[in-house]
Amino acid sequence: FLRPNIQFTESLKELNLNRSHITTNGFNMLLSEIVPRYPNLRSLSLCKNQILSFRELMGENVNGRIGNGGERDLNLPVCELQELILSDNPVWSASSSKAELERRYLEHFVKLRAVRLGYLGYRFEKSNLWSPSTQHWLDINKCGRFLVDKGNRRGNNRAETELLRARLSSSTPDTIMDGNQDTNDQNDVPLALWALILERANIVFPKLESITRTDCQMSSYARMSNVLYYLVRNGPAVAGRDFSMRQEI
Repeated sequence: FLRPNIQFTESLKELNLNRSHITTNGFNMLLSEIVPRYPNLRSLSLCKNQILSFRELMGENVNGRIGNGGERDLNLPVCELQELILSDNPVWSASSSKAELERRYLEHFVKLRAVRLGYLGYRFEKSNLWSPSTQHWLDINKCGRFLVDKGNRRGNNRAETELLRARLSSSTPDTIMDGNQDTNDQNDVPLALWALILERANIVFPKLESITRTDCQMSSYARMSNVLYYLVRNGPAVAGRDFSMRQEI
């Protein structure tokens, strides 16, 4: 995967490395050194490996803090994966003494580094590493958070905005999320695009079942409401507006 003469770097979209004896160090190397070489890779399956910890996903330093005061370590590449399937790895069975830290590592990874990641495999919901906040960011990522978070977008070409405009008349909501369609300025995102983005959120979430756990219950309706609020509040229609001053009628 690291050889410079590999021919399918642009075409690889899904990669299955289940049962490949991948350890925690190998997992970190995959995300930091190998995955960035495949810009269109959207799904990576690493089920039934030997991943024991998420400790290094955010570049933890010796003081136990994540990144720089909770911010993404800029030396680590942004993870562009939409699916990172980690079912049946030992990390999901972390002891109660380690679960709190592992939960924090995972949440920061999904929130700050993996801004498109919407799925971690079925074991995530059933494990003691699940948390409402991590689920919240996964849901938002799945429905297009990278479009509204200017700091997490890679592109700098206004022509990409024209590509978005062209796709409005011919593409389905799902295809809007594919490819490198980012723009550099939040205001460059076409306002008309948000009808499709919000439509896509409504299509995605009715297919999901409510999360029912002994420690938390989250309905699909509540999750969808959170996503829609985030997209609308941070989208081009209202982003940057000052809501502190209210007019009395």
